[in-house]
Amino acid sequence: MSGSGDMSAYVADLLQQLPPRFLLVGFSLGGLVALEMIAQAPDRIAGLALICAGFGAETEKGVIARRNDEMRAETAGIALHAEQDVWPRFCAKNVTQKTDYTEMAQAVGLDLYRRQNDLAISRKDSVDRLSRIDVPVLLVTGAEDRLCPPDRHEIAQQKIADVSVVVIEDAGHMIPFDKPGELSRHIYEWVTKIEDVTAPRVKNVKHSITAQTTT
Repeated sequence: MSGSGDMSAYVADLLQQLPPRFLLVGFSLGGLVALEMIAQAPDRIAGLALICAGFGAETEKGVIARRNDEMRAETAGIALHAEQDVWPRFCAKNVTQKTDYTEMAQAVGLDLYRRQNDLAISRKDSVDRLSRIDVPVLLVTGAEDRLCPPDRHEIAQQKIADVSVVVIEDAGHMIPFDKPGELSRHIYEWVTKIEDVTAPRVKNVKHSITAQTTT
């Protein structure tokens, strides 16, 4: 990730580097980026998958929490911060791949961590934009996700014309760590239903499916 820490500017730059039309999958912060991308360039997105993503603007409480996390990461080290502070919030209780997560945090580093927070803080409220999304949308959430709990997807189900919702059991916010196989399967099944990524966009009929998976 490079460039501006402002979400709108970052996405405008990113869109210049991407093909004319494509499928878009965004996880967590990536989901916030994806929502800004479809707002800026709706005709270029053939389908949108959001994994553990929120829809509203950042709250004042959220800004304070992010800045406190940055200070903690600076004083304790980002790996220790990830292990002791972030992991318990984001992952399901029975998930044990903590080493992989802390190694990823270490590789990200403090500067990029701050820039990611800047992007999240500068995001716009996407709730009112949801009704303008007229491509197939997949929403995936973990049953134990405390950051973006499953009930937050209800507003998206009401506003988006063509939406499928999957709730994965025994998974928290970090579904790629908690249940990578199930997540991959749902994304694959969704992608294969989109017949032609390059075809012109057409308006979808209102259709909502709610699925719940178990292990």
